[in-house]
Amino acid sequence: MLEDLIKKVESLGNQLESVLKTLDKFEERLGPLESFGKEAHKGLKKGSKKKGSKKK
Repeated sequence: MLEDLIKKVESLGNQLESVLKTLDKFEERLGPLESFGKEAHKGLKKGSKKKGSKKK
């Protein structure tokens, strides 16, 4: 019974490691995407200001 518990805990530990590796990969990909989104948002703000200044 104790051996089964130990095996289960080891299995859960391995699964957790796999999840953490996947999360790290996701975070690596998310950084550039966030940066792109911020730059695109800045561009949209600048574009809307230019359009607004033409209306006088």
